Amino acid sequence: MLLNLLKAFSLVQLLWNLRNLREDLDYCRNCETCVRLQPLRRDTPNTATPLPDYCWEKCALDLVGPFPGEIYIMTVVDYRSKWPEAIVLKRITSESIVTALADIFARFGNPKVLITDNGRQFVAEEFQDFMKANGIQHRRVSPYFPQANGQVERFHRYLKHSIRAAELDGLSWTEVLPTILQVYRSTPHAGTNMTPESAKNNREITTKLPTVPEMDQNNPEERYKEYQRKLCEYTDAKRHAQQHNLVPGDIVFVANTKSGKLIPTFGHQKYVIVRSKGPDTFELVNAETGQHLTRNVKFLSRVPRMELPVNDDNDNGCLESEEFAGAAMPPLDQLGSTVSDDRNPADSGPPDSAMELRRSTRTPKPKRDADFVYD
Repeated sequence: MLLNLLKAFSLVQLLWNLRNLREDLDYCRNCETCVRLQPLRRDTPNTATPLPDYCWEKCALDLVGPFPGEIYIMTVVDYRSKWPEAIVLKRITSESIVTALADIFARFGNPKVLITDNGRQFVAEEFQDFMKANGIQHRRVSPYFPQANGQVERFHRYLKHSIRAAELDGLSWTEVLPTILQVYRSTPHAGTNMTPESAKNNREITTKLPTVPEMDQNNPEERYKEYQRKLCEYTDAKRHAQQHNLVPGDIVFVANTKSGKLIPTFGHQKYVIVRSKGPDTFELVNAETGQHLTRNVKFLSRVPRMELPVNDDNDNGCLESEEFAGAAMPPLDQLGSTVSDDRNPADSGPPDSAMELRRSTRTPKPKRDADFVYD
């Protein structure tokens, strides 16, 4: 049975009087089995993404669905203006995606950078050839980490909510999709305080709603930075985000992609961090197979580096690890009331002497007879 550090410390301290106890428990805490069974690490603090210099410079692409009728939607969102494009697809092959992108790029031009996830359609050779032919830099986010493509994921949240509302009202969502896009494009964004239409085309869409006065459109970058700062502070505090300490050269376990009651959180294979591909993303290599992976730090756990315990003839066979001899351990009074040491050093024997267990000589009495005296 695996015990956490606090419980193990309390148990050992209760039964034995050992020297180098902290070093020994720290050695046990760093066993590889325990590390592989630990839960995923907490999310790291958010990293704000600055606004691009101009519209349509950087865009995000993704697929959402299936919706009623086995229909999908391909979405493209501009990072600066927040302008969304949505095209209905009956098939989500790389060929159909390339055809839809060609139609969008014919109206707005080619973006400089296009960000996608690692779906099979986006890693296909046909899609890669289309990117190269149009001079577009294709960037893929970390696998199993959709938050890295949050710009388009946030739009999907609004899109799916609107489609569900249309279905509840008995409307065909494919017919009201243009209206859903029009509402989004004519609504001011909380970060830029500008509508996507105004930010992209420098004008407002004419709708049935009354015309509103023009909003202040000066310094959208500064306004967006302040918006991101407040948003990051709120989100990091809510998730109790912690900064990671992994660096290139560390040996790590990678989280299993499959889950089950008896499947450990992390796999048994060890990978070496080769280089950093972003604030919280690393490229890994398996030293045995040569396999390369890209993962977010949330799915990595450092392999403990420890030496075999060394026996000392003067410490009654207690374990002592040179590597963890200098490890910082909290004092006993900070580990909790269950770990407090109430023994008097003057009354205890030397470390090499065995402890004697003494039984109480007091005659136990029932609580109900506490006021009576027995002859």
